[in-house]
Amino acid sequence: MKHDLAILAEAILPWLATVLQPLVLVELFASTCGLIGSLLLAMKGRIAPWGWVFFALSNIGWITFSYGYSHWFFLVQQIGFSITSAIGIWKWLIEPRLRPRPLRYLAKVEKTYGTDVSTTHHHMEHIKCK
Repeated sequence: MKHDLAILAEAILPWLATVLQPLVLVELFASTCGLIGSLLLAMKGRIAPWGWVFFALSNIGWITFSYGYSHWFFLVQQIGFSITSAIGIWKWLIEPRLRPRPLRYLAKVEKTYGTDVSTTHHHMEHIKCK
């Protein structure tokens, strides 16, 4: 029995030494966040925009990882992806909340029925004035 445990410990210790290195945990974090982000975007629906937040977290992890291992081209790529993540967060999470409520509703109508929001909004203003 002791012999079996010694063999098991001998097999596990090098793996544990690798896994417990700080950048390996960063790599695990970045990979997991990237997968969650792509899953959320693929699901569509109300929580899909949060995929951009997970992509941004993934980008932070990959930037840390690439800097730690001096992977400079990967670092540049992740900086570019961080910009697209920031645009996604702005377009899908922040900007919609900055619109007044009626315009949010009109944007949903436009998306659903393919109507022109500006024309519809103008028409509603005309009706309101009467």
